[in-house]
Amino acid sequence: LGQFEDAPEKAVFCQNSLDFEAADALETSGDYAGALAAFEALGSFSNAAERARYCSDTLDYNAAIDLIGAGDYAAAAEKLAAPAESGYEDAADQLEYCNNKVAYQGAEQALADGKNYTAYVAFLDLGSFEDSAARAELCVLAEPASGELYHNENYTARQVDFKVVNSYNVATYVKLYLNNGDLVCSFYIQANKSATVHVPAGTYTINRAFGTQWFGLEDMFGDDGMYYRQLIGDSYEFTMENNYIYTLSSGTGGTPVVDNTTEREGF
Repeated sequence: LGQFEDAPEKAVFCQNSLDFEAADALETSGDYAGALAAFEALGSFSNAAERARYCSDTLDYNAAIDLIGAGDYAAAAEKLAAPAESGYEDAADQLEYCNNKVAYQGAEQALADGKNYTAYVAFLDLGSFEDSAARAELCVLAEPASGELYHNENYTARQVDFKVVNSYNVATYVKLYLNNGDLVCSFYIQANKSATVHVPAGTYTINRAFGTQWFGLEDMFGDDGMYYRQLIGDSYEFTMENNYIYTLSSGTGGTPVVDNTTEREGF
């Protein structure tokens, strides 16, 4: 009929209808990839766009289930994003599960890397997911005995005795730096205890932290701890001379010490 009246439009409609039926048959047979291509080719005809999205979601969902079975939760989560947005079956629940598994694996890796506080927070954030609550508790380390935890092998001279008295009801962790920036030693003191370290004579700065849960030398008391630079008199630097004993304690007498808040990072 060529261009007679609306014959061209009718012809397109009939061809689209035939193609739609063919796409529907492909979907019914389980050939979602073929159906997807066929529905996408139909553009805005009928509900072809919705049917194409359904086929795409089905392909992504099925691929995600296989990835979950293989333990690749990150890749599965990527596949589940679109189906979850569409409300496809239980895709939203599966996506939440995968995201939790990815976070759980990240917490495990942080713990393996010695980042106990990072792992602790990650496990806590997972709430009741699997055994996250119990794993969070395991990230907290046993309290060390009062005394030195680290000593720089380049500064082994024992010219000065430096004693710190912790009169507080929480533990404290002390880092002693030379004024050239080198960390000479660090030591832990339990609540209401004291510790003495032996260091070379020199000019020092001191950082001091307080907390109740110990996560190791890197994370210390975590973000719940309190971290300070100690201002000794009117300077952060103080000099300890050879063959002297120095004591840092609360109470009257001696040079005033002020706690100036600092960040855990760089402590």
